[in-house]
Amino acid sequence: MRYLDYPESWCLDKPYTFTAPVRPCTRGISPSLVVIQRGNNRQAVFYCADDYQQYLDALAHAAEENGCAIHAYVLMTHHIHLLVTPSSEQSVSKMLRFQVF
Repeated sequence: MRYLDYPESWCLDKPYTFTAPVRPCTRGISPSLVVIQRGNNRQAVFYCADDYQQYLDALAHAAEENGCAIHAYVLMTHHIHLLVTPSSEQSVSKMLRFQVF
């Protein structure tokens, strides 16, 4: 439908308002969070294939110890994306303090 084919009620000179129902934003105890970790100054985090596996092993252990459920992850050379549901407010913070040796 071209602009000229619109009925007169679609005239752009008339003010038009649209209200959509909006649910209130509520935060539960354990919302899912998207976590992004980057290397310092965007440097590489992973240098070889073994680095990826070591990170995943350490992350799985840290998540289990701190009560986090990891639903999805993306590991890239210089950063990481995680989809996490924590069991408490401090769970994610504690989980991300793990050390990979």
